[in-house]
Amino acid sequence: MSIQKSRAVCIHCGNLKPHFLSECRKCGFIPLSLSAKARSLILSMDYERQSNEYGNEPSEVSLRDLEDMGRRIESGIGFEYDDEAILDAERHLQSIEALTAKDVFRATFLWLLPVIVVFVVTVVYLFLK
Repeated sequence: MSIQKSRAVCIHCGNLKPHFLSECRKCGFIPLSLSAKARSLILSMDYERQSNEYGNEPSEVSLRDLEDMGRRIESGIGFEYDDEAILDAERHLQSIEALTAKDVFRATFLWLLPVIVVFVVTVVYLFLK
């Protein structure tokens, strides 16, 4: 059942797969709907819940946890999703899908701006010294 670098479980058959959006190598399922993507995200190592306005809370799911979830789905027992977690994951996915290249550039520029300013000030200081 284990796949090297497995990070997610197929919500359809329980097989392990590398990424929550990737096609399942066993059953061919690809999560296309928002609901399927959200459920797939929850059953992955990539899932983080928004804990407060300051940041996210990692799910801390291990490979062993994924294997256990997969066995439950494969055996027909299934996995019981928390409705709030599904809504949270759907909102997260929608916010990512709404990002534009301009948004990404702006955020990257704002994060790099202090580094650029410090670099320029340092270079000017060294040349004027």
